[in-house]
Amino acid sequence: MTYDCENERIRYPNHVLVNLYARLGLHHFNLSQGSNLEFHHLKKFNMTMNYISSYRITLVGYDPATTLLINFQVGVSEQAYGRLNLMVFVARPQADRPPSNEVVRPLGVTNDPFKPDACDDNGFPFWPTDFNDTKRFHLLKESELQGNDCIRLYLELALCANDRNIPDSHVSQLQIVRVAMETFEDVDVINANFYITLKGLPVARVGEDGEHVERKVIIRRYVDLSTGYLILKGGFGFSVGEDTSERHMTRRRTQQKISLGSKVLQEKIELWYGGSVLNPDLFTWVRLWPDP
Repeated sequence: MTYDCENERIRYPNHVLVNLYARLGLHHFNLSQGSNLEFHHLKKFNMTMNYISSYRITLVGYDPATTLLINFQVGVSEQAYGRLNLMVFVARPQADRPPSNEVVRPLGVTNDPFKPDACDDNGFPFWPTDFNDTKRFHLLKESELQGNDCIRLYLELALCANDRNIPDSHVSQLQIVRVAMETFEDVDVINANFYITLKGLPVARVGEDGEHVERKVIIRRYVDLSTGYLILKGGFGFSVGEDTSERHMTRRRTQQKISLGSKVLQEKIELWYGGSVLNPDLFTWVRLWPDP
């Protein structure tokens, strides 16, 4: 389905997430081309209507050096639901001729150039005990953070992928406390792990609630060597040794409400499908829905 984002009368789904996907595609182009284009606004996009979706986005980029506006094409494919796992498979000016091997939606198989020696079930490295190894880690200075919008972009993507209903107000008040960047010898600097500490989030699925609480996010960024696709994976509260009891990040839900929602959904589906026995894993969807 196609959505016209320039028509103010049309509301489109996942407003915050689609804007972030567009920015990520432009960021991929800047990384690969050494350019400095900035996001101006969305024009339109279409998406597959699946549990995880693929997006084809047309946006307008801005070149601060020439003040020119440039129509841009971006393709982003989600590889998981409920956590950050994205593949940017298209990132080019609309005027450029599409390459002959440009796909509608990638298959999702990537070649990771640097798999962590120790990682959890999601493939994320464990949070280091310290960042004293200067050959392995670089702690970003305040001046580097101020001139590095991509860190903020990665953080917002990780949180919004974790909870698609997170309010704009929660995202805007996030504060980055510190960032450690891990790079690898003989590997392009584009490929890196980011260990981000933040605060300002009032409610979270893991750990203690409160804006004062410092939380941790791990971001893995790499380019598939065989396709050139940018891969971005992230874990909010994963691999950091914190309490992993899950709850919705922006709205509290009691177990009673979750059970009731699962029962209502099951009754509706059984009515639609004539009492067919369905996979109980389906009912985990309810935990991601906002309260009415």
